[in-house]
Amino acid sequence: MITKKTTFLQGVLVFLILVILVVFSFLFFPYNRQHSPFESHRFINWFVYSNIFLLLFYFFNSQYLIPKFLARKKTLLYTGIVIACLLIFLYFFTYIGFEAQETKDHIEKMRSRSIAKGTPMRVRSYWEWFFSSGPIVMFLTAFTLSSLSKIISQWFLAEERKAAIEKQNITNELTLLRSQVNPHFLFNTLNGIYSLAVTKDDKAPDAVMKLSRIMRYTLEESQTETVDLTKEIEFIKSYIALQKLRANEKLHVAFEVKGNIDHVKIAPLLFIPFIENAFKYGVSAHSDSNIYILIERTADRLHMQCVNDVFLNQAAKRGTGTGIANVKRRLELLYENNHELKLTQKENQYTADLFINL
Repeated sequence: MITKKTTFLQGVLVFLILVILVVFSFLFFPYNRQHSPFESHRFINWFVYSNIFLLLFYFFNSQYLIPKFLARKKTLLYTGIVIACLLIFLYFFTYIGFEAQETKDHIEKMRSRSIAKGTPMRVRSYWEWFFSSGPIVMFLTAFTLSSLSKIISQWFLAEERKAAIEKQNITNELTLLRSQVNPHFLFNTLNGIYSLAVTKDDKAPDAVMKLSRIMRYTLEESQTETVDLTKEIEFIKSYIALQKLRANEKLHVAFEVKGNIDHVKIAPLLFIPFIENAFKYGVSAHSDSNIYILIERTADRLHMQCVNDVFLNQAAKRGTGTGIANVKRRLELLYENNHELKLTQKENQYTADLFINL
């Protein structure tokens, strides 16, 4: 696939070689400096032939010779074809200069002058014309630029393929991570509903209904790359309400939302693992339990804070857990250098602070 970068690069190099060939023509082709070079038929023939031949060779080398021979490691054959092109170029260049009537007239004129002055005149031989440095430099310039254009364009393509593969791998990994959120979340929530059912609590039917709403969100909204923050907050509220159904009066939950959260989009299910852990490890059946959740939007970033009490038995069991490890990886993939996660635990309190740059 030819990309815009590659097309632009090829255009720049073609323009560059055109400029170089025109400049080199005036530098290397002999003509009467007292007159315009285009008054010389020999110069015009050289100019037209060299520019057409070298431009054709530019594309022939970059689009055919390198992919067909050099890329397939047919180095000797490739070298032989390039040398053959050089000899053809030099042959016709020499023929134009050596056999041109203008050249013959000039040589005859100089010979007549030397005879009149009695001084010997040395005429350039055919092979001196053939191996003139100017045409060789021009050919090597076209060869170098055409090879360079192919190498750079292949590098661009390779980098873009690599980026596409990495992007696909990240997409696949994110899909896998998102799919892991639902079973993990469902497993924990069903355990809570099961305890209500075992005790024949009247809250069980309501808990099942709330769970169905939550699962609808996780199945539909969480499959998209981003969701509205307002929807994510409603999901969190439903989750908190579900957890409260199976808790006793000793649990105290405060949930605050600050700042303007309209039109803010985030990756789905980023906050719920921290809140899940707060209910899993920060709730006691015998002591007062406090959970504080804050979502605050400032001018340039979003702050989620989850604070819960720590009890000795839960603290001993606390670890990163599947949910936290999952969300850490998602944050690395989705927000990379645009987030900060702080997890701190004091003697009787655990705090999770997540900052996301908007």
